[in-house]
Amino acid sequence: RNWNVSAEEKSIKEVKFRKEELERAYKKDCESYSSVVKVLIRKDSSIQDRLLALLKNCLHEMGQKCLEELRNFIIERTMGDQTARIARSSTQDSNGVENKSTVSKEEIFIG
Repeated sequence: RNWNVSAEEKSIKEVKFRKEELERAYKKDCESYSSVVKVLIRKDSSIQDRLLALLKNCLHEMGQKCLEELRNFIIERTMGDQTARIARSSTQDSNGVENKSTVSKEEIFIG
């Protein structure tokens, strides 16, 4: 068994783990919101159509927020990996000797 895990493999595992966390939280929220709506509908069935439409809208918005959070997480991981690679390559010459030049985050986003 190879215990050496590349930075890319580690990032992929972190993203998968974060995705699973977000899925679990979203599912729990969906179940909670749905339970509340069911109770309210049992109390007053005349509000069913309106509540179901609102529930659908709320669950969609929460899902979109989860997707955005996952996208941001992936971007952070990707930029972190790129920053590390650029920093390593910019601080060592071809012989692996440290040099004094550095790259700022602004240069990464511009270039």
